[in-house]
Amino acid sequence: IFQPFRLIYTDKITEGFPYRYWAELYYHEVSLDASTTKIGQSIKQYGIRASMQRKIQQTSAWNTWLGAGLDVAATKYDDRHIIDNDGFLTARFDDRKELEFGVLINFNGEINLARNIVFSAKVEQVFAIDKGIDTFSFSVAFLYRL
Repeated sequence: IFQPFRLIYTDKITEGFPYRYWAELYYHEVSLDASTTKIGQSIKQYGIRASMQRKIQQTSAWNTWLGAGLDVAATKYDDRHIIDNDGFLTARFDDRKELEFGVLINFNGEINLARNIVFSAKVEQVFAIDKGIDTFSFSVAFLYRL
């Protein structure tokens, strides 16, 4: 998956409380190869994810967070087709656009690199509701604290 865009905002709910919210705008692109039984297609997805996270461990330099939330995405499926055993096109399907919803769980590990800079590594699973795309992802980001 190619992810050329991701914008993250996170903040504590209130001081002294071990909870925060994590909001993320994103854009994904992926191309799936066709076969005799699977539709080949190009998928482009714009979306927003939001989760509530609870701090589960804290040291002087390391924090871990566990969260759950929701995902909403506008997804476009283009160039949909299947092929035969020799690789020749056997059928084309109409392009389609969908508004998709999902529920998610995530785990973040963060290391404070400097006073205002945090390195974050996140593992996340999105479970699609209805006809959406289930995804499992690992991502890294540098966060800047204001």
